[in-house]
This record gives sequence, structure tokens and C-alpha cells, in this order.
Amino acid sequence: MGANAGAFGYQFSTEINIRLSQLSLPMLEAFEKKTGQPIDIRPLRLSFPAHQRGRRREFQTNVALQHRLGVQTEW
Repeated sequence: MGANAGAFGYQFSTEINIRLSQLSLPMLEAFEKKTGQPIDIRPLRLSFPAHQRGRRREFQTNVALQHRLGVQTEW
């Protein structure tokens, strides 16, 4: 049995990547029900520090885009 420490989510900075995740992540969540093969998905809360100059505005823009597309992110 293999394992992966990867992460996935909706917190992207482009509309296409957000929309792709909105299509693909539900497939991962339904994987066990559809295939009978369990996968271990654990929800995480990620933080992205915006300590560099200029990053605050970038992050605010990303959060606004995510909210417009229905992603529940917090500033």
C-alpha cells in the first residue's frame, strides 16, 4: 500500500485552477464510494503568511477571486 503526504485545495490565484479543483476534489471525496477502495483524506486548514512587501495585496486579490468563485477562504 502506498501513501502520499500531498495536499490539495481550492486556494489558487487563477480562475482556471480554482475551477479545476472544484471539479476534481469532489471526485477524490467520492473515490471510496465509487470504487470500493478506501483513501485516507484528512481535511487541513492551511495558512499562507504574507510577510513580504507587496504580498498582502496579492493575497487580498486571491481571496476576493476565491470568494467570487464560491471558495470559503478567510483573510
